[in-house]
Amino acid sequence: MYQFITSIRGFTRDVNIEDSTLNKGSGLDFKWLGISHVCGWMDKPKRVRGKFFFLFIAILIFILCFTVRTPRTYRIIPPPHRAPKTCPLQISERSITPLNNTKHLLVSAYMDQRVNGLDVRIIGMFKRDSIQKLHCVFCCAGQLGGTTPGTILEHTDNFGFPYVTTDVMCQIPPNCNATHVSLMTQPGKVWLVDQPWLPIRNKKTNGTEKDKLQFNFTVCISNLFGNYNNVLQFAQTLEMYRLLGVDRVVIYNTSCGPDLDRLLQTYSREGFVEMVPWPIDQHLNPSRGWLFSLSGGDVHYFGQLTTLNECVYRSMDRSRYVLLNDIDEIIMPYKHNNLTSLMDVLQQQHPNECTSLRTISSQRNILSRVGGFTCLSGTGCRALIFWSTSTGRTPTDSHTTRTR
Repeated sequence: MYQFITSIRGFTRDVNIEDSTLNKGSGLDFKWLGISHVCGWMDKPKRVRGKFFFLFIAILIFILCFTVRTPRTYRIIPPPHRAPKTCPLQISERSITPLNNTKHLLVSAYMDQRVNGLDVRIIGMFKRDSIQKLHCVFCCAGQLGGTTPGTILEHTDNFGFPYVTTDVMCQIPPNCNATHVSLMTQPGKVWLVDQPWLPIRNKKTNGTEKDKLQFNFTVCISNLFGNYNNVLQFAQTLEMYRLLGVDRVVIYNTSCGPDLDRLLQTYSREGFVEMVPWPIDQHLNPSRGWLFSLSGGDVHYFGQLTTLNECVYRSMDRSRYVLLNDIDEIIMPYKHNNLTSLMDVLQQQHPNECTSLRTISSQRNILSRVGGFTCLSGTGCRALIFWSTSTGRTPTDSHTTRTR
């Protein structure tokens, strides 16, 4: 046996040849035996790869032709995009929210279950000539709930203005842990993408909430506007109410001067003042007067009745007593050290009754007659008397004085 070692381009291979494969006298053809064998062995993978390449191109062309010739009706059509069932997508954190497809404005929503069959009260300002049926839609713990018809309660005091304070009462659907609510003009057509949702406030989590009031006495101040900047008057009133036992003062602010703004920010950081933005001038033409025939505009006195109504429900289940007042007026009890002591006496005299205030105006200093009290402002005084709204009769003597 002869053994040849051939090398082509650095490749080495042993080749064994038996004696029988050799023809005697013919010698060895080195070129044919070694080089031809190795070259044929190296060219075979290239031919295989080429066949696979042409096969891949043929399959690709076939797929493209089949796709183009397939009728449109046999193509896979993706399902239409549907609105998600989760909510809320757009929570309104503003104090004034326009209601879609109407001229109405929404303010806030509160849990109010004092009337059987009604659960949520939505406070708003509606245009009187375009009030229509509305439907309440609820967000139940992140899932879209059912709709219920809304009961619209239009306040009687509108003073001839186009817009009036309005309450919409809603009933929560069964098995719904309602967290947010909205209104719509047509039932069954809920557009979750642009639907404004109001958070439901004053929700009770357990039966002991009534015994855990955050405040004892709250004062609601009529809204500020016109860049009001009387810092001295405001500081005087706030400090006097602090001495009289007031825990919190709620102020609705449309605009005020820079000095007063810094003062109110200081009280806000202390937790004594709660500032509520009230940009009514961005939605309506508010009037500076109280009567439409005299001053014109869209709404009475920058929406004063709406803000005071909202402050009452904002303080519900949070404060024991709520006093609605102007910043230039101070309620002064002259037989008691503070307002809380005064209210405790009135509660004993008139249990289970709502107590209101009646104003007696006079050009002279009436306080010198009823209690010998000197007016703080020096511009005249008013005496206020607590009375029972159920009997219409006043107590035998005056308990408070009001300075102005």
